[in-house]
Amino acid sequence: MAAADIKKLIDAGFTTIESVLFTPKKNLLLVKGLSEAKLDKILEAANQIINLGFMSAKAFFEKRKNQVFITTGSKSVDDLLKGGFETGSITELYGEFRTGKTQLCH
Repeated sequence: MAAADIKKLIDAGFTTIESVLFTPKKNLLLVKGLSEAKLDKILEAANQIINLGFMSAKAFFEKRKNQVFITTGSKSVDDLLKGGFETGSITELYGEFRTGKTQLCH
């Protein structure tokens, strides 16, 4: 990628790699002096620098099949949570005062 192309992007308001990656391609094509071929090369280089974590539905499904759950120690609560607390995620407990949220956490 040429320094002139980087300057064109900066002049258009794209000051970070993330801003380029999160902008739809049709909007990036509006930057004066950037052809579609140049833009494809820029996006490819940006994707090599920063992994946004996108994955195919098939890969996501395979990952979900191997999901690990932590039991609560109560079969009834585990059934409500469909197996227990998921690892790699955040679970929020909410409810009225004195309904057992803290006891569940302990």
